[in-house]
Amino acid sequence: FGKAIPEMLEGCHVVFNNSRVLDARLSVVVSNNQKVELMLLDLGNIDSSAPCQEQEIQAMIRCGVSAGDKYIEPVSGVTVEVMNVFGIWEEEEDSGGNGTNCTVKIHSNECIGDFLNSNGSVPIPPYLHREADPNDKLRYNNVYAKDGGSVAAPTAGLHFTDEVLESIGESNMNQLTLHVGAGTFMPVLSKDARDHRMHAETFCVNVRE
Repeated sequence: FGKAIPEMLEGCHVVFNNSRVLDARLSVVVSNNQKVELMLLDLGNIDSSAPCQEQEIQAMIRCGVSAGDKYIEPVSGVTVEVMNVFGIWEEEEDSGGNGTNCTVKIHSNECIGDFLNSNGSVPIPPYLHREADPNDKLRYNNVYAKDGGSVAAPTAGLHFTDEVLESIGESNMNQLTLHVGAGTFMPVLSKDARDHRMHAETFCVNVRE
């Protein structure tokens, strides 16, 4: 790839997505002290520098929940409160099965970026069939990633190393930021693809571009 790509891209201008994946996978303790997954679904429109408790964040909890339910995030001991429930979050069994699509408030004075860095884990895709490890903070991010806000990596960029980028040349590339949401993992379950509800994602293009 590293040898072929400069020739393949000759005469092209390449645009890279510099969004960085945050540690958006948490867990909460429910009845009988059982831990269940809490996955933050969309961080693109969240102010990562503001305190958690000032924001409602779209999330998936891997069990049935109701508005007003409160759970404990086990690493920090912080309370997570369910604010609104929108219905079922559908996933295939290989991904862990269905959950509840909701918004939550994390009752912490920490900003969301710091809270996730201390208590969350990298939301590696379910098809890897393993738990995340500390090395995934680098491996599951592109080498040029900088603006945190994605909950899944723009994986096409993982092929590009610093050496490959150097061979392309700065004059032949630009960057934008598109924060990838967890809806990228949502399967198309409708018989008619036109009935599949697409998720929205937040993006930003530098005015100089």
